[in-house]
Amino acid sequence: MGVLENSQEAHKKEIEKLNQIDSEATEKRKHILDEYNKNIERLEKEYADRNESLADDKKKEIKKLVEESYNDPEKLSRELARLYGLEHG
Repeated sequence: MGVLENSQEAHKKEIEKLNQIDSEATEKRKHILDEYNKNIERLEKEYADRNESLADDKKKEIKKLVEESYNDPEKLSRELARLYGLEHG
């Protein structure tokens, strides 16, 4: 085997090694991206569930306020302003 053939063989092995490293890096990035997407999906679901729960709690609180203040619109207005952080005029 001549010098040129040895050089070509070494070059071929280097390219194969670089391709293998690139393939492994691509696979790692894919795995990390998959995990990221799973975590984002889980967090979005948790947020939606929590937000829905908070909305239900707010509805119950408003219903209670309306029932308690049915005959007193001024009190209802004050309580709703307090609940939502608004100024009561």
